[in-house]
Amino acid sequence: MTNEYPVSNAPEFGREFRTQLLNLFRWRRDVRQFTRKPPLEGTLDRLLGLACLAASVGLS
Repeated sequence: MTNEYPVSNAPEFGREFRTQLLNLFRWRRDVRQFTRKPPLEGTLDRLLGLACLAASVGLS
């Protein structure tokens, strides 16, 4: 099995990106209100595609 992204080639993320990501995580934890509006067409497919990129705890 070949690692497509070896650690030596891992991307480096700047301070601004890391700050924005941290703010996103903090904001996401506070979302408690939901809407009944359906998502825009293609949104669920896009999110499922992104979820497939998530870590799999070595089971991929």
